[in-house]
Amino acid sequence: MTNKKRGLSMKFVLSGLSRFSLSVRLLVISLGMFLALILVSSVSVISSVNKNLSSIGTAKAEAFVQFLRTSSGSYITNYDITALNKFVKELEKNEHFDFLAFYDPEGAPISDLTNPKEELLNTKFIKKEVVDAEGNILGFVEIGYNSNWSNNKLKEITSEVIIMGLIGLLVVGIALGFLMSKNTKRLLRLVPGLELAVSDAGRASGVLTQVSAKVDDSAQRLSSISQQTSAAMEEFSSMLKRTEVSAGEGKQESQGVKNLTTNGLKTVEALVSEMEALNEVSRELENLETIFEDISAKTNVINDIVFKTQLLSFNASIEAARAGQHGRGFSVVAEEIGSLATLSGGSAMEITNLLNSSRQQVEDLVKKTESQIRRGKDVSDETLEVFRNIDVSMDRVNQKIDEISDATMEQTAGIQQTVSVIANLGETALVQAATTKEISELASDIERQSSNLKKVESQVSTVIKGNFEPTHKKSSKKKSA
Repeated sequence: MTNKKRGLSMKFVLSGLSRFSLSVRLLVISLGMFLALILVSSVSVISSVNKNLSSIGTAKAEAFVQFLRTSSGSYITNYDITALNKFVKELEKNEHFDFLAFYDPEGAPISDLTNPKEELLNTKFIKKEVVDAEGNILGFVEIGYNSNWSNNKLKEITSEVIIMGLIGLLVVGIALGFLMSKNTKRLLRLVPGLELAVSDAGRASGVLTQVSAKVDDSAQRLSSISQQTSAAMEEFSSMLKRTEVSAGEGKQESQGVKNLTTNGLKTVEALVSEMEALNEVSRELENLETIFEDISAKTNVINDIVFKTQLLSFNASIEAARAGQHGRGFSVVAEEIGSLATLSGGSAMEITNLLNSSRQQVEDLVKKTESQIRRGKDVSDETLEVFRNIDVSMDRVNQKIDEISDATMEQTAGIQQTVSVIANLGETALVQAATTKEISELASDIERQSSNLKKVESQVSTVIKGNFEPTHKKSSKKKSA
């Protein structure tokens, strides 16, 4: 019976909602689901908070008792009641605690009592020993905390959760109502479009009949054009293949020129090296001038020796004349020495003249050689630069030839694809001829579908707007029926 009642009630609710518009139905369902979600979340949050508050209250009391055990030992030992009463007064400011008392080792109170224990009904008490470092009992501390503190906090949090849930439900309801109203208006604007589509479908069926005849004629012309285009594309493909062959031959010729340029570049580099070697030879010829200067210096020494030898020969002749008959033999020797000195002086002079002449010739040769080497070096450098530019240009030419070859291959592939497409177009034209008959049959089907679409448009309008109507409209419909 219960299940039947639930089923009847659900049917009653659904039938009642069906009288309203689509936006109202969606809004009611969405708010119901959101409200259920809020209730489940609130219950879960409140349960979790309740557990945490209970554990927090107990932990807070345990921690405060531990603090008092460690900080009140000296006050209990010295019976410093003033200091102990300060702890009591500070505790009265905390809403979480209701009771605090300090006792001596015999259990007698030694501080003021906050509230009598008999009056504290919802209070839980914790009593701990206060001991020194050796474990001797100095006294006791007892604290009472309010067990209703967690319940009060839970009530506050529950109220806040309920308020926030209701605010969220209100905000979501307004947002969903706005969005659904906006979307419903869009759907309502589509209804005239459906009506127009129904009328257009009727006109389209007639147009399709005319189009089928034109498509048949176009298919025949397309078949003829495809045959002509296919022949032209095949001729163009043959031309591209010849271009590809020419590009390959040009690549080979260009590569041969590239090899010759590379060899010429190597030859010019060798020529530059030889010019550098000639420059070294020129520098060695410059060193001959230093050798000539050394020989000239030695020749000057020989001339000096000849001069001194002639002077000695002259002095020996004078001394031989003084000696008379006894110095005649010495005079002959002196004359021979003078003759040899004169001969040596003449030879030294001839050597000096030859050295001066050779030095001048060497200097002229060095200057001419240096001039020729400089001109040869400049020409070699220019030639080397020209060959390098030619080498770079040949690399660019080879690159362009490769690009042309690649482009030709791609164009050939494209032409082949185009020929294939054109062949397919011929086949497609034949298929279109058969399709025109099907299009004519589809026109009849569209006419039948347009009437069905009219019925669907009426049902969509009912779903969006709802079937809730005033009583006088229903009665007028019955009368018309």
